[in-house]
Amino acid sequence: MSKDPSDPKRRHFLAASSVLGAAGALWSTLPLALAGDSYISSSGGIMSADLILYNGRLHTVDRENPQASAVAIKDGRFIAVGSDAEAMALLGDATRVIDLNKRTVIPGLNDSHLHLIRGGLNYNLELRWEGVPSLADALRMLKDQADRTPTPQWVRVVGGWSEFQFAEKRLPTLDELNRAAPDTPVFVLHLYDRALLNRAALRAVGYDRNTPNPPGGEIQRDSSGEPTGMLIARPMPLFSTPPWPRGRRCRWSTRSTPPDSSCASSIASA
Repeated sequence: MSKDPSDPKRRHFLAASSVLGAAGALWSTLPLALAGDSYISSSGGIMSADLILYNGRLHTVDRENPQASAVAIKDGRFIAVGSDAEAMALLGDATRVIDLNKRTVIPGLNDSHLHLIRGGLNYNLELRWEGVPSLADALRMLKDQADRTPTPQWVRVVGGWSEFQFAEKRLPTLDELNRAAPDTPVFVLHLYDRALLNRAALRAVGYDRNTPNPPGGEIQRDSSGEPTGMLIARPMPLFSTPPWPRGRRCRWSTRSTPPDSSCASSIASA
């Protein structure tokens, strides 16, 4: 497909995609009302739909009636799922009508984005901060996890958390990480732009004033040249790929500390 914004075929494709995306999102959020009296308003008259999608191929996820060509929606509820005629019977003066042109509509899908093998191997080895309301709570969780983590395992905070979810609206400081886990190596991934390593983690990977910056990344240093524990991605910390000697592979172990300092530039933020 042409990437030219003025290409009419491209505009048609994007418009069709928007219609299908909107229909899918609606489908996933709307409860289904198929009772015989669902067409009747509270005043006893025939109900008019807010939105009608017709002339489509709709997957209803109803085993008894798996396919429909149209739906009618009122006040956030499906009031008709069936033929074009059934849906159009609920057409009113203010009804928005969308012709699907035989396109397929499916319920909205919420993708949890699970990497199945990695997720299974690491489920009990990772600390998740999604939905945690405050940084104070997150640091308490980190301390509890560190207290129950056996040597030489690491505590790894990964996932979709953001500092903006916290009441404090900020990242943890390195001093806070060191207080929460003085002896257990901690790796905190912040999106894909930076990672935080506590003092124990720096010792485990062997980072010191003589450690060079990994390709594509920066080891933040204090005024004396010692690593602070902040790793900054240029552009992102996860995928640094130094030229390892032939025949050698370096990877993060889920059962032990990182292998050695010669691998640290790739595993410090893995």
